[in-house]
Amino acid sequence: DFRHEKTKKKRGSYRGGLIDLQSHSIKFSYSDDE
Repeated sequence: DFRHEKTKKKRGSYRGGLIDLQSHSIKFSYSDDE
């Protein structure tokens, strides 16, 4: 799963990758620290 790969890399950015497709939007909408 390429999704799992991305999740592992930035699982800290979003809750384990709950929003994989929107991960980019979420990261920019909120903060990387969040």
